[in-house]
Amino acid sequence: MLSIEVISIIIVAHFIADFMFQTDKMALNKSSNVKWLLAHILSYTFGVFVYLVIIFKCGIVQKSLTFATYFALFNGATHFVVDFVTSRIMKTLWIQKKRHDFFVMLGADQASHTLCLMWSWVYLTKMLGG
Repeated sequence: MLSIEVISIIIVAHFIADFMFQTDKMALNKSSNVKWLLAHILSYTFGVFVYLVIIFKCGIVQKSLTFATYFALFNGATHFVVDFVTSRIMKTLWIQKKRHDFFVMLGADQASHTLCLMWSWVYLTKMLGG
């Protein structure tokens, strides 16, 4: 079971890495150019990693550098897969002016990321201890 502290850490890490670390160029071009999607994924993975290292060093949660590394890499990879699909669908929906469907897909995108983040935290905790 995930504590409220861990869920909060996961959500804040995702917000910082996915939105604050993403530039306009990444956001506008990741749906049609893999270079920009990869740039987004690299910044996302780095953001998650740095945030977790800070959280762990502050003693808010007791986890290892190995945990932070695996967590960031796994979620960078799943983030690539989810964004590769959803960004293309959302671009099409936006162009077609299907705003409701666009926001439904945005919600599905964020729900997918959150589920991957939570599942990987539980899985890595079981595999690495803690």
